[in-house]
Amino acid sequence: MRKRAWPERLGLGLLLLQLGWIVTCPWHRERTLAWAPLHETAWFRVEASVGGRRLTSGEVADRYGVRGWFWRSASDESWQLNEMHRVLGIIADTEIARPEDRAQVQVWTRRNGRPQEVWQWPR
Repeated sequence: MRKRAWPERLGLGLLLLQLGWIVTCPWHRERTLAWAPLHETAWFRVEASVGGRRLTSGEVADRYGVRGWFWRSASDESWQLNEMHRVLGIIADTEIARPEDRAQVQVWTRRNGRPQEVWQWPR
């Protein structure tokens, strides 16, 4: 009986950690539940300008890596399957890390069929 006690305690500990993670998810925007990858679908378009010059769609895609997010070159739109705050965070982090050529950015989003929203950087 003593030999089985430590594996049961370890299993119970891991279960409690997972439960704690699940319970605290709603209060942390960075966390999502791993078994729900399609919890928000969003189409978005990014426009940016540096020093008054508007970046081409290719330059925007290279600067922020949006081609990896199901990019449609015909409409310059991308499709995001996770929450948009991840995309917006990448854009904000990129601009913070590049003070020498900081861009003015606008992101148009359509989330889960709702009306279009606009996000701007700098805020």
